[in-house]
Amino acid sequence: MSFSNFYATQEITLVRPRIVKDSSGGSKRVWGPAENEGPREASVQPVTAEDRASLGQRMIHATHKIYLRENPGFKRGDRVESNDGRIFLVYGSLDAAGLGRLWTLLVREKT
Repeated sequence: MSFSNFYATQEITLVRPRIVKDSSGGSKRVWGPAENEGPREASVQPVTAEDRASLGQRMIHATHKIYLRENPGFKRGDRVESNDGRIFLVYGSLDAAGLGRLWTLLVREKT
């Protein structure tokens, strides 16, 4: 059975900040797709009330979990853009079962 049979899926893209020069010669930070990264299939799900309480005790104010089939390589401070226009800030990722088959990103939706 495929990943998409279990979860409603959508495409997400990892974006990271880059420092570029602006028109006056100064520096500014811009967000763009990470190198060698294209869209990935993922499932974006809201965090349950129970998870939100547990994570909140550790000062992790996640609003959603993003499930992926492969190691995302995302790190705290990265952003995720979904194909429906939402932007999420990454808190961290974990191997859900310890088998390298299902990864979970803890994220907060940027409003």
